[in-house]
Amino acid sequence: MGLIQESNRQYYIGAQSFIATGVANETFTATFDTNLIFETSNPADLNWPLNNFSLERSTDLGITYTPFYITYSVIGNTITVTGGLNAGDYLKIQLTDHTVWDNNNSYSYTKLIDAINNYMVAYVGPGKLILDAKRTDVIFHAKRGLQEFSYDTLKSIKSQELQIPESLSLIIPQDYVNYVRLAWKDQLGVFILYTLIMD
Repeated sequence: MGLIQESNRQYYIGAQSFIATGVANETFTATFDTNLIFETSNPADLNWPLNNFSLERSTDLGITYTPFYITYSVIGNTITVTGGLNAGDYLKIQLTDHTVWDNNNSYSYTKLIDAINNYMVAYVGPGKLILDAKRTDVIFHAKRGLQEFSYDTLKSIKSQELQIPESLSLIIPQDYVNYVRLAWKDQLGVFILYTLIMD
């Protein structure tokens, strides 16, 4: 099972939509890898900026959304809306920009330095499996282990076409490690900017 349980829309945009049935006190449960933080449903309240999400409503099958300020409550990741939604309306939970960026790090692996520190504490020292070992030797073998993995296990090349926004900032793909080729395309064709020679 992969480390990421979110859909691409949740991961890249920080949004999740539901279709309302129109019943009173309808509940919607978010399935982001991050928990919802809720202080108030009133945007005039000073605690409103503490929320890490907002609600938006669409009455045209999800084409356009407007802010949804009708009273609602949140317990855990479940939102209960007391009214204001008709059957067929779309309700979107939109994470704030800051929360989306934090959420993109939720798939991170254990750092090599943490693995080395844990090894030194658990296995090296008086009364342990290894009586004495230099930290530099442990670091060397940990890095060599990663090299062995990279020969076959980790070798994978995928491609993705992206449109660069004006901010020149993009969320990298979920399984990104490094790039091997970079190309730019305009009306005249494709121009190769960078290619890594691999043997």
